[in-house]
Amino acid sequence: MKILYRLVFVAAAFFGAAGRSDASPRSRAVSLSEEHQVQLSAGEQVLVTNERETSFYPDIRVYQVVEGTPEEAMAVFADMGVRKDYQPYVVGTEILEGAGEPNTLVMWDLNVPTLGRKNAVYRQELSSTGCKFQLHVRAVKPPVGFESEDSTMSLEHAMLKGADGKFRMATLATYAARVDPSWWMRVVHPRSSHFKAYQAMVMAFSKQVSQERAEKTQLLEAQVRTLRKTIPQTCAAKIVSK
Repeated sequence: MKILYRLVFVAAAFFGAAGRSDASPRSRAVSLSEEHQVQLSAGEQVLVTNERETSFYPDIRVYQVVEGTPEEAMAVFADMGVRKDYQPYVVGTEILEGAGEPNTLVMWDLNVPTLGRKNAVYRQELSSTGCKFQLHVRAVKPPVGFESEDSTMSLEHAMLKGADGKFRMATLATYAARVDPSWWMRVVHPRSSHFKAYQAMVMAFSKQVSQERAEKTQLLEAQVRTLRKTIPQTCAAKIVSK
């Protein structure tokens, strides 16, 4: 039974992190240390946690440099149709409300080992300010084992310091997440797996962006056009940057 609970948690963690309305992950900024900048410049992933007095699970932030522009990366992340191609346990997604609009209601169809097919429903809000793009996700119907979820993926240009002391421009992905599991999930599930699930999701997303830029440029072009129709923006960037 313990293994069963862990499988539920890992599958659910790929969709965001839970939070309370008074402290959404998107409302809090975290500065990257020089050490973290060097790690990111070297292609490594950075995990930052912030303990919470009201929960056993901390707020987490996963940072990673991704290829291409922030616009290209968000075009991929906001495309619900390809999530099943890179997120484990995702069978498919269905937009229940707001297709083609910044604010949508989306049902996620999951195939969890041992438990079979399950679903969860999320309110998703897409926005941009200049060349910074965000997708905020809040659970309306959380996955089994969770009371609430809240997450934000931010994609923007960042100047990162390398090991040689020089600063370079990069596209930085920041996945801020908060989760409130049910009482039995808190008892049986180790926090380390909680962290690893989010890190794995961000890594899979980064690989998807790289693959599309290298092998599926027509798909990427279509995704960028869809993003530009969905939200107004002032970011001047080519559809596909090489």
